[in-house]
Amino acid sequence: MLLDMKNINIAFLGNQILHDVNLNISYGEVKGLIGPNGSGKSTIVNILSGVYPPDDGDIYIDGDKFSGYSPEIVLDKGIFTLYQEPSLIPEMSITDNLFAGNYLRRLGIFCNDKKMRKKAEEVLTYFGLPISPDEKVRNLSKCEKEIIAVAKAFLKQAKLYIMDEPTAGMSCQEQQVVLQLVRNLKKSGSSVIYVTHRMEEIREVCDSLCIMRDGRVILDDRMEHVTDRCIQNLMEVTKMDTGYVSRSKLSDTVALEVLHLSKDGAYEDISFRLHKGEILGIAGAMGSGRTALLKTLFGAIKPDRGMIFVKQKKIDFMSVYDAIEQNIGYMPDDRLESGIIPDLSVLDNTVLTEVNKKKSFLKNSKKEIESFIKFVVQPGYYLSNPSQAIKYASGGNQQKTIFFRWIVSESSILLLDEPTKGIDIASKNEMYQLILEKAQEGVSFIISSSDYKELQRLCTKVLVLKHGVLEEHAFSANDLLTMG
Repeated sequence: MLLDMKNINIAFLGNQILHDVNLNISYGEVKGLIGPNGSGKSTIVNILSGVYPPDDGDIYIDGDKFSGYSPEIVLDKGIFTLYQEPSLIPEMSITDNLFAGNYLRRLGIFCNDKKMRKKAEEVLTYFGLPISPDEKVRNLSKCEKEIIAVAKAFLKQAKLYIMDEPTAGMSCQEQQVVLQLVRNLKKSGSSVIYVTHRMEEIREVCDSLCIMRDGRVILDDRMEHVTDRCIQNLMEVTKMDTGYVSRSKLSDTVALEVLHLSKDGAYEDISFRLHKGEILGIAGAMGSGRTALLKTLFGAIKPDRGMIFVKQKKIDFMSVYDAIEQNIGYMPDDRLESGIIPDLSVLDNTVLTEVNKKKSFLKNSKKEIESFIKFVVQPGYYLSNPSQAIKYASGGNQQKTIFFRWIVSESSILLLDEPTKGIDIASKNEMYQLILEKAQEGVSFIISSSDYKELQRLCTKVLVLKHGVLEEHAFSANDLLTMG
């Protein structure tokens, strides 16, 4: 037995997070770890990563009782964690990031830059990334950063790899690269704890499955013994409807129009219209220009050419504040870097934009703010524990908080970049339903997603970007599936 966790308990601020959790994994085993947001998955990952120790219980690695908790000690034990948000150094090159803390040396003293660069080229080729190993990480897209982090894990040759949503935000092709990496790790005798919300990936690569709910393990069994219906019942979710959403007639009112918009090196000559109440999708692989286009529409990137019209009025965004003034909201795909303020509560993060827009709003009591949120965010959609610091919330709840921020501020145009990244099936259904309801109320959406099924389910029309160029429009579910 490589890893054996026995009767693990932990509490934060008086709230019991894990209750007598038992989990084990054998050599060469790939174990899936799933559960609703807040079920305790992230806490398990943090304990095994050395972020903090459990309050009670024992952990054995290779049969030896584990003591002393820190990321450095855990790495020495052969446990490597790949988080949802990759831990890379933006100002360093890809090569330096791949070998940080594990530099190849000549004569045991000098860094062997030539050998490391050659190895980096081999790894980039293996993962199908046509990028120079000298490229700075800050210039990479979010998906490219994730693949570099996966490659770094590959070079570490650890005994146990913990992968936390490793394919979130990746295209189908990129997802297959990661899944093949998992298979290769298994063949080499390494073990993997694979945290995901994607059932198809669990079926494809996992030998066993652990389901958590409310801080408890409610199932731990071999995959061949677990049915899809069993998983749905244990997670208390209904099967997600994948039917294409169509509307008989779009509103004649144009909420947003883009004419010949260009940003050198990102996208070129983009033109489209977004109608009131429309859900417009943007599909494309990493580096296609999807994220750069959304950031431009939110005022975070200034275009080199072209025009943007909001409600038929030409707007020159000088900053994101100009976009917010036009009631445009934006959910980034990198929530930790751009989406949340970690030390503020879930509640404060939710009302952040509204507080900035209405200075007098600061004078209201917390109870009035909570009432305001309950009035805007319908019952059943709101997050639990609004007074909890958001840094302690699960990744899925952090993502939903950013979404609700713009619903609270009553934005009329919402730009969503990978909106369901790191969110479980039940939360996806909640968000999908909320998007559809708000669209019926007249809110316009642009959704950039690597999940074609998501675009198929939600969008009335899809723009396809390839290398920054608009390729085609898809007007039906069949067209979209053909593109995938």
